[in-house]
Amino acid sequence: MHKKITNTLIFLAVLFAASYSFIPPVRAAVDKTYEQLRLMVDVMGLIDANYVEKKDTKDLVTGAIHGMVRTLDPFSQFLEPDDYKEMRSETEGEFGGIGIRISAKNDWLTVITPLPGTPAYKAGILPEDRILKVDNKSIFKITVEEAIKLLRGVRGQR
Repeated sequence: MHKKITNTLIFLAVLFAASYSFIPPVRAAVDKTYEQLRLMVDVMGLIDANYVEKKDTKDLVTGAIHGMVRTLDPFSQFLEPDDYKEMRSETEGEFGGIGIRISAKNDWLTVITPLPGTPAYKAGILPEDRILKVDNKSIFKITVEEAIKLLRGVRGQR
């Protein structure tokens, strides 16, 4: 019985030693991530201490998140919770559309992003493209809400 316990303990010690050899690479990756996050926190501290005007920490963090997501690809974007909720309500439902997110920039409708797999995406519409006309009518200075009504329709028509 004593030999069985000793063999089990030796087995567990070997197993622990073998598994411990895998921990350092994981720990190194975690340490590197914390090191990079620490750099971000340090930069935020420098901004807080030295920038000419006070900046809200939430705005700095949100800006960092926007930048991080923007590095993924031209179509990915970070949406704040209220904006995400609005986008979901705009893109779900029984209406059809061309499949883009838009905003108004300098009085022109501007594409934020085409949604993958939609007619706009398939047509090669890109972020920052401007929409100049709908049904051959200029839409200069049109509101986003008015544009959405013009661009929506019955799914599968047109």
